[in-house]
Parts: sequence; structure tokens; C-alpha cells
Amino acid sequence: MRETELDIRKQHIIAKRMFVTICITIVFIAITKIPLPFLDNALLLRTMQHHSNQLTQMLSIVAGGNIQEGSIFLVGLTPYITVQLIFQFLQLGISPRLKAISEGPNGQQKIAKMMKFVTAPLTLVFAGETLLLLEKLTHNQLLVVHNYPVWLISLLLMLIITASTLTVIWLSDLNTLYGLGNGINYLISCSIIVGILETAKFKGSILRGWSHILGSKLVPVMFIVLMVFLLYNAICIWYQSSTFQLKMQFAKLDSSIDTSGNLPLSLNIANVMPVVLTGMLIQVINLFVMMYCKKLVVLVNFKSWASIGFYSIMLIIFTYIFTFCTFYPKNLTERIERMNAYILGIDPTTSTIHLFWRVLSFLATINVVFFMIMVIIPMILLKLAGLSESMVMGISSVLIVVTTEADIRRQIAGLRAKQLPNGIIS
Repeated sequence: MRETELDIRKQHIIAKRMFVTICITIVFIAITKIPLPFLDNALLLRTMQHHSNQLTQMLSIVAGGNIQEGSIFLVGLTPYITVQLIFQFLQLGISPRLKAISEGPNGQQKIAKMMKFVTAPLTLVFAGETLLLLEKLTHNQLLVVHNYPVWLISLLLMLIITASTLTVIWLSDLNTLYGLGNGINYLISCSIIVGILETAKFKGSILRGWSHILGSKLVPVMFIVLMVFLLYNAICIWYQSSTFQLKMQFAKLDSSIDTSGNLPLSLNIANVMPVVLTGMLIQVINLFVMMYCKKLVVLVNFKSWASIGFYSIMLIIFTYIFTFCTFYPKNLTERIERMNAYILGIDPTTSTIHLFWRVLSFLATINVVFFMIMVIIPMILLKLAGLSESMVMGISSVLIVVTTEADIRRQIAGLRAKQLPNGIIS
């Protein structure tokens, strides 16, 4: 009877979290559909269709594809992700004061508030640059200012975009605390799905096109695509749940008690953030290229092998950076010392730091191999098959969505087992 009551309570908690996530999803999609005022949306849509390149496709990763519609969520979560990365660098010891704040009472809450304060002005900058780009693409005909000063309308639009971005960040925090999955990753996944539905117009246009090309071969091809997707999904779920175990020994208070244990480190420490950050970098470079140096478009349009090579290099770099930003060896060593423990087989001194450098380098290399198999190799195969650049770069979007799904599955499994969903260091 007791176990039945516990099962009911677990199901109730999961249902509550699902309800919160559904509500947040509805609000988020509604925000991405609200158009900015004082814009000629018809002209913007025609212009973006004419300039349909990697810019609009990469923006869809973080803005739901709604740059074509002039949504108030124009710059997406790019400013917030940028601030997160900067703060993680600073907490590695570059800024002792910031590190002391993060390790003090309610440190992470204070850091989160500081990040939001920094995000606001950075979002204003991103919004201004994006509006400037759109104005340039539309030959300064985008804004419908009537009798108002252009600078006043531009400032108002920048403030609206900033307010919408901060609102979405608040929604992501709510989802992390009370919903399912990591808030940022989940909303990025929602953006990708919304972008896909916008592209397809949810009318089966893609399927009809494939039916016309493939004819009677459509059903077998669709079956193969489905099987490949399920295999892709299964590999991601397995990889997300895999861990690397380090043998640990705690100080003995009683000789009769076994005080040894394991320090589990998730294989996918970096999670999907290197893919997101690489996409964000491509977006920023695209903005620069479109405005100032169109000769560099070869690096970001995914029509050339140079762009895939550039994407691969950036993905590798961000994988190593984010792995060491997430768990810096010195910080890990200090945490173990505070637990009055040490890694079996080595002295609890400087060699512990060296061990963590080797372990994290090994895990980062595994992540690089994983991204090569799951992202870069499919990109190369699609490129060799002669498919469009949107199909080539869409592989990274698929990985983001599938990884987010795996995170949610793991969290639900943890709730059902009455365990914390972050019981594994990841």
C-alpha cells in the first residue's frame, strides 16, 4: 500500500512538471509569434526569402525562424548564452572576486542575477545590429516611422526585443525549476521545431515534393529515414546516460565501515552546448559578413567545403572549452578536498589536479568523436549527395532536439526512481 501511494505521488509530480512545461511552451511560442510594430512585415518576408541563406537558417536555431516575420523575439537567446560562456570563463579563476561570490552563500543565485543584468545591455547591442542589418537588406525601407524620428522608433524596437528576450530567459528558469529538462536547451529545441513547421507550413508540401520525385519508392525511403532517426535517437539516449567512474576514498571514521565509492562523470559533460555555441558563432559571423564583408560568406553559407571545415574546427574548439568551463580541474580538486576524500591510487595533492586534466581531456576527446559521428559525418554525406545547405546544417538542429529529449527522459526516469535528476555530475 505504501509503495502504491509513493507511485501515485511520483506520477503526480511528473504530471505537474509536464503541465508547467506545456504552459511555458505555449507562452514561448506565443511570444515568438508577436510581430514587432513599425515594421513593413511583407517587405521583410520578401527580402528574407530573396536572401534565403545561412543567416535565416542559423537564426531559426535560436529564434524559431521568426526573423522572416519580424518577431519581438528577434535575437533569440544568443545574448544570454554569450553571457553564460563569459561568466564561466571568469569563474575559472580569471576573476577571484566572481569565483568567491559563486562559492559563497547563495552564490549561484547571485551569479544568475548578475548574468541577467549583463544580458540586458548586450541584448540591446544585438538588437541594434540586427535591425541595422535588416534595414540595409531592405534598402532603408523596413521601418514605417510615419512622423516619428527614426532613432526613437529604433530605440523603442530595441527595448521591446530586449524585454521579450528577458521574458524568455525567465521562462527558461521556470522550466528548469518546475518543469522538465534544461530550460535553455528545451526552448532552443522548441525554436527549432517551430522553425521546421514554419518552413514546411505544416501542409505536407515537403512530403508532396518527395512523392513527386520518388514515386513508388517514397514508402521504402520514408521507412529508412524513420529507422535512421530512431537509431540516431537511441545512440543519443545511450550516450547521455553513460558515465565514467573514478574510484574515490573518504576518510574513515569507523574502521568497520567501507568508505570507498565512485565519482561518476557524465561522458557528455559538454552536453549539446558546443553545437549551440558554434551555431551562435556562425550567426554572429553572418551578421558581420552580410553587413561589412561579403567575401567571407564562403565560411558560413554551407555551400562550400570550407564552411563545413570551419564549422568542424569551431565545434571541436567549443567542445574542449565548454568541457573545462563546466568542470575545471582545480575546482573539482577543491570540492573533493572539502568532502575529505581523495582519488584512489594517487596522492591528494597536485597530482589530483593533473589527473583531472587528463580525465577531462579524455572526456572532451570522446565528445569530439561523438560530434564528428553524429554531426560532421552526416553533414559530409549530405553534401556529397548534393542536398541543399539547409539540409546539411539541419543535422545540428536534429542533435539538439534529440539530446534535449534524452535529458527529459533521464529526468523522468530519475523522478520515477525517486532520485534527483542531476544525480550524475553532468
